[in-house]
Amino acid sequence: MRQNDDRLSKPQAPQVPQSNVGLLNYVVPTEVVDLPSKGVFYPKDHPLHDQEFVEIKHMTAKEEDILTSTSLITKGVVLDHLIQSLLLDKNINARTLFTGDRNAILVNARMNAYGPEYKATSVCSECSALTEATFDLAKMKGKEGSLSEESKRVSWRKRLRKKQKWAFLIALLRLF
Repeated sequence: MRQNDDRLSKPQAPQVPQSNVGLLNYVVPTEVVDLPSKGVFYPKDHPLHDQEFVEIKHMTAKEEDILTSTSLITKGVVLDHLIQSLLLDKNINARTLFTGDRNAILVNARMNAYGPEYKATSVCSECSALTEATFDLAKMKGKEGSLSEESKRVSWRKRLRKKQKWAFLIALLRLF
């Protein structure tokens, strides 16, 4: 029976090759992102229930490839894949995140990858005038929200003028 052990035993998964190339070993830096929801509204079985922050890694060439994938863009899932790739806790499904939390992760990732300055151009629908705006994403912090247990809503206010709010919403769609 000893000679048949390798034949009769359970097959073992092949070992995953290490990603070290020569003497290089690169550790991707991480960042902690405060969640606007503070984890309050996630169900008890969700990994972000009562979690005030999430840890993400900085973007690498892999995430750049995700952002430029025409098939992911066409299917409308490019941001889901990007967020999923950035999250360190793989128990979190990017599709189950609240919009505010998703936006906080995306803005933070954008700042880490390309810097806090973001330039945007918008066209007035009435007069076709071009308006250029530059946003400092690092200064766009949300104020503390008011939490209403009975209505389960969070009220968040941004420090923006009305004209900037509209431009920022358009710019947010083109962050990457």
